[in-house]
Amino acid sequence: MHESGLAYGLVRPTIIYGLEDVLLNNVAWGLRCFTIFPVPWGDYDVQPVCVEDVADIMVEAGHADDDVEWEAAGLDIMPYVEMVRPVRAAVDGRARIARMPGTLAYWLGRALDAWLRDVTLTGDEVEGLTASLLVARTLPRGRIRLEDWLRDNGSRLGLRYVSETTKHFDKVAGWRAMACRRRSR
Repeated sequence: MHESGLAYGLVRPTIIYGLEDVLLNNVAWGLRCFTIFPVPWGDYDVQPVCVEDVADIMVEAGHADDDVEWEAAGLDIMPYVEMVRPVRAAVDGRARIARMPGTLAYWLGRALDAWLRDVTLTGDEVEGLTASLLVARTLPRGRIRLEDWLRDNGSRLGLRYVSETTKHFDKVAGWRAMACRRRSR
């Protein structure tokens, strides 16, 4: 891009969340529906950013006088498991968070893939997550904290499974009617 001579604004988000996102919604769905929720072992961080913040950052980049390359990141850097815990609380999830080797979490995801007829987790995603690649190297530009967003939106999160594969090809089929039955406590 530098050599093209064209004006540009490049925005690289960390891990985006919002009501229609796939990742956080399906984490919430798993926490609502299953008795365990696998989290790969390790000490690795994420820095989630709200989709509304990403939109604002992109607009700001588009209005910049100079070429810009920005990372879109939220205010909070936290271990991945510390992102999962408030989601579980916000959705009244009953799943036990089970720490396990990344390869086991990957293979459990593959078994779930067969049941859902989707791709829930790839080996590259596990590697990127456990290498803390979802953390910005610059100051955060986001303004919405995940816990505040969860307080306002948690009750609507994870009510249905969102198919990663289908969402990109068929907007109606992407929101599969894969609801879970709530077990009594």
